[in-house]
Amino acid sequence: MISEDSTIIKMLDARLESSEVFSDEETLSRYSQDASLYYSCKPLCVVRPSLIDDVKSVLEMCNRYKVPVTPFSTGLNNQGLSVPSEPGVVLDLSGLRNILVLDEDSWMATVQPGVTFDDLNEEASKRGLRPLTTYEWPSKASVISAYLDYQALFSWPRYSIDTMTTMTVVLPSGEILKTGVASIPVAKQPYTSAFGVPFAGLMDYLWFGSQGTLGIIVEGTVKLKPVRECNEVFFIEFNDFDDVHKMLREIMWQRSSKELMVLNAFEAALLFSERIEDVSDVLKLMPKYLVILTLRGPSREVEFEREDFEDLSRKMGFKLDSELKGVSNAPQKVLHEINRPQGWLRKARHRGRRVTIPFMALTRNIKALENAIFNVAERYKYSKAEIGVAAIPVGVGRSYCQVSFSFESKADLNKLRTMVRGAVKELMISGAFFDKPYPLWADIVYERCPAYFRVIRKFKRIVDPNNICNPGKLCFQG
Repeated sequence: MISEDSTIIKMLDARLESSEVFSDEETLSRYSQDASLYYSCKPLCVVRPSLIDDVKSVLEMCNRYKVPVTPFSTGLNNQGLSVPSEPGVVLDLSGLRNILVLDEDSWMATVQPGVTFDDLNEEASKRGLRPLTTYEWPSKASVISAYLDYQALFSWPRYSIDTMTTMTVVLPSGEILKTGVASIPVAKQPYTSAFGVPFAGLMDYLWFGSQGTLGIIVEGTVKLKPVRECNEVFFIEFNDFDDVHKMLREIMWQRSSKELMVLNAFEAALLFSERIEDVSDVLKLMPKYLVILTLRGPSREVEFEREDFEDLSRKMGFKLDSELKGVSNAPQKVLHEINRPQGWLRKARHRGRRVTIPFMALTRNIKALENAIFNVAERYKYSKAEIGVAAIPVGVGRSYCQVSFSFESKADLNKLRTMVRGAVKELMISGAFFDKPYPLWADIVYERCPAYFRVIRKFKRIVDPNNICNPGKLCFQG
Protein backbone atom coordinates (compact mmCIF):
# COMPACT_ATOMS: atom_id res chain seq x y z
CA MET A 1 0.00 0.00 0.00
CA ILE A 2 1.30 3.44 -0.86
CA SER A 3 2.02 5.43 2.27
CA GLU A 4 1.09 8.87 0.94
CA ASP A 5 -2.07 9.75 -0.96
CA SER A 6 -0.23 12.13 -3.27
CA THR A 7 2.09 9.38 -4.52
CA ILE A 8 -0.55 7.43 -6.44
CA ILE A 9 -1.88 10.67 -7.93
CA LYS A 10 1.59 11.62 -9.24
CA MET A 11 2.19 8.11 -10.60
CA LEU A 12 -1.14 8.04 -12.42
CA ASP A 13 -0.64 11.55 -13.78
CA ALA A 14 2.77 10.59 -15.14
CA ARG A 15 1.67 7.31 -16.73
CA LEU A 16 -1.67 8.25 -18.29
CA GLU A 17 -0.91 10.49 -21.24
CA SER A 18 -4.41 10.51 -22.75
CA SER A 19 -6.37 10.63 -19.50
CA GLU A 20 -7.30 13.35 -17.07
CA VAL A 21 -6.48 13.06 -13.37
CA PHE A 22 -8.35 15.32 -10.94
CA SER A 23 -7.58 15.89 -7.28
CA ASP A 24 -9.07 19.32 -6.60
CA GLU A 25 -11.53 19.59 -3.71
CA GLU A 26 -14.51 20.56 -5.84
CA THR A 27 -14.18 17.47 -8.04
CA LEU A 28 -13.52 15.13 -5.13
CA SER A 29 -16.57 16.47 -3.31
CA ARG A 30 -18.75 15.96 -6.38
CA TYR A 31 -17.73 12.32 -6.70
CA SER A 32 -18.05 11.62 -2.97
CA GLN A 33 -21.84 11.26 -3.01
CA ASP A 34 -24.93 10.87 -5.16
CA ALA A 35 -28.65 11.56 -4.64
CA SER A 36 -29.19 8.29 -2.76
CA LEU A 37 -29.13 7.52 0.97
CA TYR A 38 -25.68 5.96 0.71
CA TYR A 39 -22.96 7.39 2.91
CA SER A 40 -20.52 9.87 1.35
CA CYS A 41 -16.80 9.19 1.02
CA LYS A 42 -14.26 11.41 -0.67
CA PRO A 43 -11.89 9.68 -3.15
CA LEU A 44 -8.17 10.36 -3.38
CA CYS A 45 -8.49 11.31 -7.03
CA VAL A 46 -10.67 10.93 -10.11
CA VAL A 47 -9.27 9.50 -13.35
CA ARG A 48 -11.16 10.01 -16.61
CA PRO A 49 -9.63 7.75 -19.30
CA SER A 50 -10.34 8.06 -23.01
CA LEU A 51 -8.72 4.75 -24.00
CA ILE A 52 -9.21 1.17 -22.83
CA ASP A 53 -5.43 0.87 -22.45
CA ASP A 54 -5.60 3.58 -19.80
CA VAL A 55 -8.26 1.61 -17.91
CA LYS A 56 -5.83 -1.32 -17.93
CA SER A 57 -3.01 0.90 -16.69
CA VAL A 58 -5.07 2.29 -13.81
CA LEU A 59 -6.11 -1.18 -12.64
CA GLU A 60 -2.59 -2.58 -13.01
CA MET A 61 -1.12 0.21 -10.91
CA CYS A 62 -3.86 0.23 -8.29
CA ASN A 63 -3.73 -3.54 -8.00
CA ARG A 64 0.04 -3.42 -7.50
CA TYR A 65 -0.22 -0.86 -4.71
CA LYS A 66 -3.58 -2.08 -3.34
CA VAL A 67 -5.43 1.17 -3.98
CA PRO A 68 -9.28 0.86 -4.15
CA VAL A 69 -10.91 1.62 -7.52
CA THR A 70 -14.56 2.66 -7.85
CA PRO A 71 -16.00 2.58 -11.40
CA PHE A 72 -18.21 5.49 -12.46
CA SER A 73 -20.08 5.97 -15.74
CA THR A 74 -22.75 8.65 -15.33
CA GLY A 75 -23.48 8.38 -11.60
CA LEU A 76 -27.24 8.19 -12.22
CA ASN A 77 -27.95 4.78 -10.65
CA ASN A 78 -29.08 6.58 -7.46
CA GLN A 79 -28.17 3.63 -5.23
CA GLY A 80 -24.64 4.56 -4.18
CA LEU A 81 -22.96 2.10 -6.56
CA SER A 82 -20.53 4.73 -7.88
CA VAL A 83 -19.74 6.29 -4.50
CA PRO A 84 -16.48 5.07 -2.93
CA SER A 85 -16.80 2.99 0.23
CA GLU A 86 -13.25 3.96 1.17
CA PRO A 87 -10.76 6.52 -0.20
CA GLY A 88 -9.15 5.50 -3.47
CA VAL A 89 -9.42 6.17 -7.21
CA VAL A 90 -12.74 6.87 -8.90
CA LEU A 91 -12.46 5.64 -12.49
CA ASP A 92 -14.81 7.87 -14.50
CA LEU A 93 -15.62 5.96 -17.70
CA SER A 94 -17.73 8.71 -19.25
CA GLY A 95 -14.89 9.49 -21.67
CA LEU A 96 -15.27 6.05 -23.26
CA ARG A 97 -18.33 6.93 -25.30
CA ASN A 98 -17.93 5.31 -28.68
CA ILE A 99 -20.66 3.32 -30.43
CA LEU A 100 -18.34 0.72 -31.93
CA VAL A 101 -20.92 -1.27 -33.92
CA LEU A 102 -24.48 -0.40 -34.90
CA ASP A 103 -25.70 -3.31 -36.97
CA GLU A 104 -29.10 -2.76 -38.54
CA ASP A 105 -29.16 -6.32 -39.92
CA SER A 106 -28.82 -8.07 -36.56
CA TRP A 107 -30.45 -5.21 -34.59
CA MET A 108 -27.50 -4.91 -32.24
CA ALA A 109 -25.06 -2.32 -31.01
CA THR A 110 -21.69 -2.57 -29.32
CA VAL A 111 -21.05 0.38 -27.04
CA GLN A 112 -18.63 1.66 -24.43
CA PRO A 113 -19.69 2.55 -20.86
CA GLY A 114 -19.87 6.29 -21.52
CA VAL A 115 -22.60 5.81 -24.15
CA THR A 116 -25.98 6.87 -22.78
CA PHE A 117 -29.44 5.82 -23.90
CA ASP A 118 -29.79 9.26 -25.49
CA ASP A 119 -26.56 8.73 -27.47
CA LEU A 120 -27.61 5.28 -28.66
CA ASN A 121 -31.15 6.38 -29.42
CA GLU A 122 -29.93 9.26 -31.59
CA GLU A 123 -27.76 6.98 -33.74
CA ALA A 124 -30.11 3.97 -33.77
CA SER A 125 -33.11 6.08 -34.84
CA LYS A 126 -31.26 6.97 -38.07
CA ARG A 127 -31.52 3.27 -38.94
CA GLY A 128 -35.11 2.84 -37.77
CA LEU A 129 -34.08 1.21 -34.48
CA ARG A 130 -34.33 2.03 -30.78
CA PRO A 131 -32.74 0.77 -27.56
CA LEU A 132 -34.86 -0.80 -24.84
CA THR A 133 -34.91 1.83 -22.11
CA THR A 134 -35.30 1.38 -18.36
CA TYR A 135 -38.17 2.32 -16.09
CA GLU A 136 -36.23 4.06 -13.31
CA TRP A 137 -32.92 5.18 -14.79
CA PRO A 138 -33.02 8.31 -16.98
CA SER A 139 -31.99 8.29 -20.63
CA LYS A 140 -28.83 10.18 -19.67
CA ALA A 141 -27.62 7.06 -17.85
CA SER A 142 -25.07 4.59 -19.19
CA VAL A 143 -26.50 1.78 -21.30
CA ILE A 144 -23.89 -0.72 -20.09
CA SER A 145 -24.39 0.18 -16.41
CA ALA A 146 -28.16 -0.19 -16.69
CA TYR A 147 -27.92 -3.60 -18.34
CA LEU A 148 -25.30 -4.85 -15.89
CA ASP A 149 -27.57 -3.82 -13.04
CA TYR A 150 -30.50 -5.77 -14.52
CA GLN A 151 -32.55 -2.60 -14.54
CA ALA A 152 -36.24 -3.03 -15.30
CA LEU A 153 -36.89 -2.54 -19.00
CA PHE A 154 -40.15 -1.03 -20.17
CA SER A 155 -40.33 -3.83 -22.74
CA TRP A 156 -39.89 -6.79 -20.38
CA PRO A 157 -43.44 -8.13 -20.91
CA ARG A 158 -42.77 -8.66 -24.61
CA TYR A 159 -39.04 -9.21 -24.92
CA SER A 160 -38.20 -10.73 -21.52
CA ILE A 161 -34.92 -9.89 -19.76
CA ASP A 162 -32.38 -8.76 -22.32
CA THR A 163 -28.79 -9.23 -21.22
CA MET A 164 -25.35 -8.36 -22.53
CA THR A 165 -23.48 -11.62 -22.96
CA THR A 166 -20.94 -10.24 -25.42
CA MET A 167 -18.58 -8.09 -23.35
CA THR A 168 -14.99 -6.97 -22.95
CA VAL A 169 -13.92 -6.93 -19.31
CA VAL A 170 -10.79 -5.47 -17.75
CA LEU A 171 -10.02 -7.61 -14.72
CA PRO A 172 -8.59 -6.09 -11.51
CA SER A 173 -5.13 -7.30 -12.60
CA GLY A 174 -5.42 -5.27 -15.81
CA GLU A 175 -5.89 -8.37 -17.96
CA ILE A 176 -8.55 -8.41 -20.69
CA LEU A 177 -11.30 -11.03 -20.68
CA LYS A 178 -13.89 -11.34 -23.44
CA THR A 179 -17.22 -13.12 -23.18
CA GLY A 180 -19.90 -14.31 -25.57
CA VAL A 181 -19.23 -13.80 -29.26
CA ALA A 182 -16.39 -11.39 -28.46
CA SER A 183 -14.40 -14.40 -27.20
CA ILE A 184 -14.41 -15.93 -30.71
CA PRO A 185 -11.58 -14.36 -32.76
CA VAL A 186 -13.22 -15.06 -36.12
CA ALA A 187 -16.54 -13.42 -35.19
CA LYS A 188 -16.50 -9.91 -36.62
CA GLN A 189 -20.17 -9.12 -35.95
CA PRO A 190 -22.47 -10.22 -33.10
CA TYR A 191 -24.90 -11.94 -35.48
CA THR A 192 -25.81 -14.88 -33.27
CA SER A 193 -27.45 -13.12 -30.36
CA ALA A 194 -26.78 -10.79 -27.47
CA PHE A 195 -27.96 -13.69 -25.33
CA GLY A 196 -25.68 -16.48 -24.14
CA VAL A 197 -24.63 -18.99 -26.77
CA PRO A 198 -23.40 -22.44 -25.71
CA PHE A 199 -20.23 -22.42 -27.81
CA ALA A 200 -19.17 -19.02 -26.50
CA GLY A 201 -19.40 -19.81 -22.80
CA LEU A 202 -21.51 -18.19 -20.12
CA MET A 203 -18.82 -16.36 -18.16
CA ASP A 204 -20.77 -13.14 -18.74
CA TYR A 205 -23.38 -13.83 -16.07
CA LEU A 206 -20.80 -13.46 -13.32
CA TRP A 207 -20.63 -9.73 -13.99
CA PHE A 208 -24.35 -9.01 -13.89
CA GLY A 209 -25.25 -7.38 -10.60
CA SER A 210 -21.61 -7.45 -9.49
CA GLN A 211 -21.59 -3.65 -8.94
CA GLY A 212 -18.08 -3.27 -10.36
CA THR A 213 -16.55 -5.59 -7.76
CA LEU A 214 -15.22 -8.16 -10.27
CA GLY A 215 -13.84 -5.96 -13.04
CA ILE A 216 -14.59 -3.09 -15.40
CA ILE A 217 -16.75 -3.68 -18.48
CA VAL A 218 -15.41 -1.46 -21.27
CA GLU A 219 -17.48 -2.83 -24.18
CA GLY A 220 -20.86 -4.51 -24.36
CA THR A 221 -23.29 -5.64 -27.07
CA VAL A 222 -26.98 -4.90 -26.54
CA LYS A 223 -30.11 -5.68 -28.53
CA LEU A 224 -32.15 -3.05 -30.36
CA LYS A 225 -35.75 -3.06 -31.53
CA PRO A 226 -37.33 -1.52 -34.65
CA VAL A 227 -39.22 1.75 -34.53
CA ARG A 228 -42.80 0.92 -35.47
CA GLU A 229 -45.16 2.95 -37.64
CA CYS A 230 -48.10 2.61 -35.24
CA ASN A 231 -47.84 3.12 -31.47
CA GLU A 232 -50.96 3.16 -29.30
CA VAL A 233 -51.28 3.56 -25.53
CA PHE A 234 -54.17 2.34 -23.38
CA PHE A 235 -55.12 2.85 -19.75
CA ILE A 236 -57.09 0.60 -17.39
CA GLU A 237 -58.16 1.79 -13.95
CA PHE A 238 -58.58 -0.47 -10.90
CA ASN A 239 -59.35 -0.02 -7.21
CA ASP A 240 -58.24 -3.48 -6.04
CA PHE A 241 -55.00 -5.25 -6.88
CA ASP A 242 -56.70 -8.65 -6.94
CA ASP A 243 -58.50 -7.48 -10.08
CA VAL A 244 -55.21 -6.20 -11.49
CA HIS A 245 -53.63 -9.61 -10.94
CA LYS A 246 -56.43 -11.41 -12.79
CA MET A 247 -56.20 -9.01 -15.71
CA LEU A 248 -52.38 -9.19 -15.92
CA ARG A 249 -52.50 -12.95 -16.08
CA GLU A 250 -54.78 -12.86 -19.12
CA ILE A 251 -52.78 -10.12 -20.87
CA MET A 252 -49.50 -11.96 -20.31
CA TRP A 253 -50.88 -15.09 -21.91
CA GLN A 254 -51.67 -13.07 -25.05
CA ARG A 255 -48.13 -11.60 -25.23
CA SER A 256 -49.38 -8.73 -27.37
CA SER A 257 -48.50 -5.74 -25.24
CA LYS A 258 -45.06 -4.32 -26.02
CA GLU A 259 -44.83 -2.35 -22.77
CA LEU A 260 -46.95 -3.07 -19.71
CA MET A 261 -46.75 -1.52 -16.28
CA VAL A 262 -48.86 -1.05 -13.16
CA LEU A 263 -48.53 2.14 -11.12
CA ASN A 264 -50.23 3.06 -7.89
CA ALA A 265 -51.85 6.50 -7.65
CA PHE A 266 -48.80 8.35 -6.33
CA GLU A 267 -46.36 6.86 -8.83
CA ALA A 268 -48.78 7.74 -11.64
CA ALA A 269 -49.13 11.29 -10.33
CA LEU A 270 -45.34 11.74 -10.40
CA LEU A 271 -45.25 10.49 -13.99
CA PHE A 272 -48.04 12.69 -15.36
CA SER A 273 -47.48 15.94 -13.41
CA GLU A 274 -46.10 18.72 -15.58
CA ARG A 275 -44.89 20.76 -12.62
CA ILE A 276 -43.91 19.97 -9.04
CA GLU A 277 -46.86 21.92 -7.69
CA ASP A 278 -49.27 19.85 -9.80
CA VAL A 279 -48.59 16.52 -8.06
CA SER A 280 -51.25 16.84 -5.36
CA ASP A 281 -53.93 17.85 -7.89
CA VAL A 282 -53.06 15.06 -10.33
CA LEU A 283 -53.00 12.58 -7.45
CA LYS A 284 -56.69 13.29 -6.80
CA LEU A 285 -57.50 12.26 -10.37
CA MET A 286 -55.61 8.96 -10.30
CA PRO A 287 -57.23 5.58 -9.57
CA LYS A 288 -55.73 3.42 -6.85
CA TYR A 289 -53.98 1.37 -9.56
CA LEU A 290 -53.36 2.39 -13.15
CA VAL A 291 -52.40 -0.20 -15.78
CA ILE A 292 -50.63 1.22 -18.85
CA LEU A 293 -50.04 -0.88 -21.95
CA THR A 294 -48.80 -0.12 -25.44
CA LEU A 295 -49.31 -1.78 -28.80
CA ARG A 296 -46.67 -1.29 -31.50
CA GLY A 297 -46.36 -2.54 -35.06
CA PRO A 298 -47.85 -2.16 -38.52
CA SER A 299 -51.26 -0.48 -38.42
CA ARG A 300 -53.15 -3.63 -39.36
CA GLU A 301 -51.40 -5.70 -36.69
CA VAL A 302 -52.11 -3.11 -34.01
CA GLU A 303 -55.73 -3.01 -35.11
CA PHE A 304 -56.08 -6.78 -34.59
CA GLU A 305 -54.37 -6.61 -31.19
CA ARG A 306 -56.59 -3.73 -30.11
CA GLU A 307 -59.67 -5.76 -31.00
CA ASP A 308 -58.32 -8.67 -28.93
CA PHE A 309 -57.88 -6.40 -25.92
CA GLU A 310 -61.33 -4.92 -26.37
CA ASP A 311 -62.78 -8.45 -26.38
CA LEU A 312 -60.80 -9.26 -23.24
CA SER A 313 -62.00 -6.08 -21.52
CA ARG A 314 -65.64 -6.97 -22.21
CA LYS A 315 -65.09 -10.51 -21.01
CA MET A 316 -63.42 -9.45 -17.75
CA GLY A 317 -65.48 -6.32 -17.12
CA PHE A 318 -62.80 -3.63 -17.22
CA LYS A 319 -62.69 -0.50 -19.36
CA LEU A 320 -59.94 0.07 -21.91
CA ASP A 321 -59.35 3.80 -22.40
CA SER A 322 -57.17 5.59 -24.93
CA GLU A 323 -57.10 8.74 -22.77
CA LEU A 324 -56.61 9.41 -19.07
CA LYS A 325 -59.18 11.55 -17.32
CA GLY A 326 -57.86 14.96 -16.30
CA VAL A 327 -54.46 14.49 -17.98
CA SER A 328 -53.84 16.13 -21.33
CA ASN A 329 -51.83 14.21 -23.93
CA ALA A 330 -51.41 11.24 -21.59
CA PRO A 331 -50.53 8.73 -24.38
CA GLN A 332 -47.88 11.06 -25.76
CA LYS A 333 -46.38 11.50 -22.28
CA VAL A 334 -46.16 7.73 -21.84
CA LEU A 335 -44.47 7.21 -25.22
CA HIS A 336 -42.03 10.03 -24.55
CA GLU A 337 -41.12 8.57 -21.17
CA ILE A 338 -40.55 5.15 -22.74
CA ASN A 339 -38.47 6.50 -25.62
CA ARG A 340 -36.47 9.05 -23.62
CA PRO A 341 -37.16 8.40 -19.95
CA GLN A 342 -36.52 11.00 -17.29
CA GLY A 343 -36.85 8.27 -14.69
CA TRP A 344 -36.06 9.11 -11.09
CA LEU A 345 -34.82 12.58 -12.04
CA ARG A 346 -38.37 13.60 -12.93
CA LYS A 347 -40.00 11.89 -9.97
CA ALA A 348 -37.47 13.29 -7.51
CA ARG A 349 -38.66 16.83 -8.26
CA HIS A 350 -41.56 16.36 -5.85
CA ARG A 351 -39.47 16.47 -2.67
CA GLY A 352 -35.98 16.91 -4.06
CA ARG A 353 -34.74 13.34 -3.64
CA ARG A 354 -36.03 9.82 -4.14
CA VAL A 355 -34.99 6.37 -2.97
CA THR A 356 -36.29 3.14 -4.48
CA ILE A 357 -36.40 -0.46 -3.27
CA PRO A 358 -36.52 -2.85 -6.26
CA PHE A 359 -37.41 -6.54 -5.91
CA MET A 360 -39.04 -9.48 -7.69
CA ALA A 361 -42.33 -10.99 -6.55
CA LEU A 362 -45.19 -13.25 -7.49
CA THR A 363 -47.84 -10.92 -8.88
CA ARG A 364 -50.50 -12.33 -6.57
CA ASN A 365 -48.37 -11.30 -3.55
CA ILE A 366 -47.99 -7.63 -4.46
CA LYS A 367 -51.03 -6.55 -2.46
CA ALA A 368 -49.63 -8.16 0.70
CA LEU A 369 -46.18 -6.68 0.02
CA GLU A 370 -47.70 -3.23 -0.39
CA ASN A 371 -49.45 -3.59 2.98
CA ALA A 372 -46.15 -4.62 4.58
CA ILE A 373 -44.55 -1.42 3.27
CA PHE A 374 -47.44 0.67 4.57
CA ASN A 375 -47.04 -0.87 8.04
CA VAL A 376 -43.37 0.08 8.10
CA ALA A 377 -44.18 3.62 6.93
CA GLU A 378 -46.72 4.03 9.74
CA ARG A 379 -44.10 3.10 12.33
CA TYR A 380 -41.83 5.85 11.03
CA LYS A 381 -44.68 8.35 10.54
CA TYR A 382 -44.11 8.47 6.78
CA SER A 383 -47.23 9.30 4.73
CA LYS A 384 -48.64 6.23 2.95
CA ALA A 385 -50.07 8.56 0.32
CA GLU A 386 -46.54 9.43 -0.82
CA ILE A 387 -45.25 5.90 -1.32
CA GLY A 388 -44.85 5.01 -4.97
CA VAL A 389 -45.41 1.45 -6.15
CA ALA A 390 -44.68 0.19 -9.67
CA ALA A 391 -44.84 -3.30 -11.14
CA ILE A 392 -43.68 -4.58 -14.53
CA PRO A 393 -44.54 -8.19 -15.42
CA VAL A 394 -41.58 -10.34 -16.43
CA GLY A 395 -43.61 -13.47 -17.06
CA VAL A 396 -46.97 -15.02 -16.25
CA GLY A 397 -47.36 -14.66 -12.51
CA ARG A 398 -44.04 -12.86 -11.87
CA SER A 399 -43.30 -9.15 -11.68
CA TYR A 400 -40.48 -6.74 -11.12
CA CYS A 401 -41.65 -4.39 -8.38
CA GLN A 402 -40.39 -1.12 -7.03
CA VAL A 403 -41.29 0.86 -3.95
CA SER A 404 -40.22 4.50 -3.75
CA PHE A 405 -40.00 7.14 -1.04
CA SER A 406 -39.68 10.88 -1.58
CA PHE A 407 -37.70 13.03 0.83
CA GLU A 408 -36.13 16.45 1.15
CA SER A 409 -32.41 17.14 1.21
CA LYS A 410 -32.61 18.29 4.82
CA ALA A 411 -34.46 15.19 5.97
CA ASP A 412 -33.14 12.96 8.76
CA LEU A 413 -31.13 10.59 6.58
CA ASN A 414 -30.33 8.14 9.37
CA LYS A 415 -34.03 7.75 10.12
CA LEU A 416 -34.74 7.19 6.42
CA ARG A 417 -31.96 4.60 6.17
CA THR A 418 -33.41 2.75 9.13
CA MET A 419 -36.89 2.88 7.59
CA VAL A 420 -35.64 1.56 4.23
CA ARG A 421 -33.75 -1.29 5.90
CA GLY A 422 -36.87 -2.09 7.92
CA ALA A 423 -38.92 -2.12 4.73
CA VAL A 424 -36.48 -4.53 3.09
CA LYS A 425 -36.74 -6.91 6.04
CA GLU A 426 -40.54 -6.81 5.98
CA LEU A 427 -40.62 -7.34 2.23
CA MET A 428 -38.36 -10.38 2.50
CA ILE A 429 -40.52 -11.86 5.25
CA SER A 430 -43.57 -11.29 3.04
CA GLY A 431 -42.09 -13.11 0.04
CA ALA A 432 -40.09 -10.54 -1.94
CA PHE A 433 -36.92 -11.68 -3.69
CA PHE A 434 -34.01 -9.21 -3.88
CA ASP A 435 -31.92 -9.75 -6.98
CA LYS A 436 -30.19 -6.39 -6.41
CA PRO A 437 -28.43 -6.37 -3.01
CA TYR A 438 -27.64 -2.67 -3.10
CA PRO A 439 -25.15 -1.27 -0.55
CA LEU A 440 -27.76 -0.02 1.91
CA TRP A 441 -29.27 -3.48 2.46
CA ALA A 442 -26.83 -6.03 0.98
CA ASP A 443 -26.06 -7.49 4.42
CA ILE A 444 -29.76 -8.16 5.02
CA VAL A 445 -30.05 -10.03 1.73
CA TYR A 446 -26.93 -12.14 2.28
CA GLU A 447 -28.03 -13.12 5.79
CA ARG A 448 -30.84 -15.01 4.07
CA CYS A 449 -28.61 -16.73 1.48
CA PRO A 450 -25.18 -17.34 3.07
CA ALA A 451 -24.32 -20.22 0.70
CA TYR A 452 -24.67 -17.94 -2.34
CA PHE A 453 -22.57 -15.27 -0.67
CA ARG A 454 -19.80 -17.78 0.06
CA VAL A 455 -19.67 -18.73 -3.62
CA ILE A 456 -19.39 -15.17 -4.97
CA ARG A 457 -16.87 -14.33 -2.24
CA LYS A 458 -14.68 -17.23 -3.43
CA PHE A 459 -14.87 -15.95 -7.01
CA LYS A 460 -14.02 -12.45 -5.79
CA ARG A 461 -10.87 -13.82 -4.17
CA ILE A 462 -9.88 -15.49 -7.44
CA VAL A 463 -10.26 -12.47 -9.76
CA ASP A 464 -9.54 -9.74 -7.21
CA PRO A 465 -7.31 -11.12 -4.41
CA ASN A 466 -6.28 -7.61 -3.35
CA ASN A 467 -9.92 -6.49 -3.16
CA ILE A 468 -9.36 -3.27 -5.08
CA CYS A 469 -12.51 -3.25 -7.23
CA ASN A 470 -15.29 -1.31 -5.51
CA PRO A 471 -14.57 -2.74 -2.03
CA GLY A 472 -17.44 -2.45 0.41
CA LYS A 473 -20.09 -3.19 -2.20
CA LEU A 474 -21.86 -6.56 -2.01
CA CYS A 475 -20.41 -6.81 1.52
CA PHE A 476 -16.88 -7.23 0.11
CA GLN A 477 -15.13 -5.27 2.81
CA GLY A 478 -11.63 -3.88 2.41
